[in-house]
Amino acid sequence: MTAHSAVGAELTTGRLSLRLYIMLTLLALAVLSPGLATLPVTDRDEARFAQASRQMSVSGDWVDIRFPDETRYKKPAGIYWLQATAVNLSGQAGASEIWVHRLPSLFAAALACATLAWAGAPLVGRRAAAISGAMMAALLIVQVEARLAKTDAALLLATILAMGALFRARLGQNAAWIAFLFWTALAAGVLLKGPVIMLPVSGLIFWLWVREGHPRWLIRLHPLPGALWAASLTLPWYLAIIWTSDGTFLSASLGQDFGAKLMSGQESHGAPPGSYLMAFWLTFWPWTALVPTAAFWAWHNRDEVAFSLLAGWCIPAWIVLEIVPTKLLHYPLSLYPALLLVVGAAAIGLLDGRLRFKGRSSILGALFFAGTTLALAALMILGPARLGEGIAVPATLGALLSTAFGALALFWLWREAPERGLIALGASGAAMLATAAGFGLPSMDRLWIAEKMVGETRLETCIEGPVAIAGHGEPSTVFRLGGDTLLTDVEGAKEALAAGRAAAAWIAADAAGEAGGDHIAEIEGFNYSNGQDVRLRLHLPPGAAAKPCAEVPS
Repeated sequence: MTAHSAVGAELTTGRLSLRLYIMLTLLALAVLSPGLATLPVTDRDEARFAQASRQMSVSGDWVDIRFPDETRYKKPAGIYWLQATAVNLSGQAGASEIWVHRLPSLFAAALACATLAWAGAPLVGRRAAAISGAMMAALLIVQVEARLAKTDAALLLATILAMGALFRARLGQNAAWIAFLFWTALAAGVLLKGPVIMLPVSGLIFWLWVREGHPRWLIRLHPLPGALWAASLTLPWYLAIIWTSDGTFLSASLGQDFGAKLMSGQESHGAPPGSYLMAFWLTFWPWTALVPTAAFWAWHNRDEVAFSLLAGWCIPAWIVLEIVPTKLLHYPLSLYPALLLVVGAAAIGLLDGRLRFKGRSSILGALFFAGTTLALAALMILGPARLGEGIAVPATLGALLSTAFGALALFWLWREAPERGLIALGASGAAMLATAAGFGLPSMDRLWIAEKMVGETRLETCIEGPVAIAGHGEPSTVFRLGGDTLLTDVEGAKEALAAGRAAAAWIAADAAGEAGGDHIAEIEGFNYSNGQDVRLRLHLPPGAAAKPCAEVPS
């Protein structure tokens, strides 16, 4: 069975209609939007990106990046530009809600779903590529990143565009627009996350060089004018930030951030090789049910150009990521499109009757899928009860519905009704993540300490800020309480209250006695960033009295 025979007679044509791209984008938006506004701002990266981009919008300085007064030079400016633009268009300025900052991630993820169909069509055929694009919308890791104000969804889109152009160059297409698209996507990736986009790109080129010899086909990408074009897009900001920071940006981004991740497990995110392979069975859910079957398809098509290109996208870069000590679940995200195209091709094999969901490989996929589904359902049912005020009914219903869809999917796949099975798998993923983001996670009150601080501060003092915080310096508190929030220690909070630089202070309960005076409110929670329980008390300046908002004339 070849790739050609498995997916139809479209291996080299692969043109899709504009209508299909629009439908895929709209489908992805519908699946990925729920919970965008109800999920509180998360620590730590999202809150930092959001606050820094909010400040960029207010200041109008599109070169320097600050949080609040400290420089933030770990990542380039691309994602801050996108978020600041969203803030400007919303008209919210310094009071922007977190959902505004998430819009670039949402639209990038939705466009990535449509773009994957474009990128994969010449390899696996139009049907398989379109199915792969639809599958991406239900993928757990994409569902997560689409709802977070970070770089990764936008980087995913840039990577798919660059790889799609590479595929076309390798398959013999020599159109100028392909080279233009490749170098533009590469520049976008560099502005979003530095050299990270080069990992899958260089991995594919290296893979093909080893398998086929010198990659002369790269000349179709017009390397010299293309590189000059990419440089014209990226260098102005890089030169400006190097000048503005007196070179600090290079040492902070390449040395302290990128270099440190290569050498050690940065910020306690170290893990041994093989960790991503283990995490894959969670992050690739719900399509893990089809992975063993897709692996069977890929092995039998290992001599085809399609498999070689998809393997080159994924395997070399995956090996590098497993070796690098610093590991986070989203790091392999830019490699998952290649795996989705393989799964999409296997899905076409099931639909056409060339593959069957039978045997040990299918049982293995079913077990992995079922285990993850039950674990996620348990989290959505029990999590709000343990970390909130009780079971969240919508999240519970979503978990049960997702589990039911999952059971039906396995049943229909086994009974050789793949159309129903594939739709049910996608529905299982969409139902679980939509209700989790919209209801389940927001109901886990103990996780959202910044939300508690905002509520109690306004309820007890009717003061918007500035507020000093000692003992809980998470970035979400700055985003929620304002850029003038003072993150300090107990002495600093005490001095700020006495000097009138803070209207109130939240101080950790175990050190609150040192602050002097009685507290007027207390909150408890769990800091998921460091795994510690938190108890904070609200103090007012010496001699000040609490004035609840209810007593303040409107």
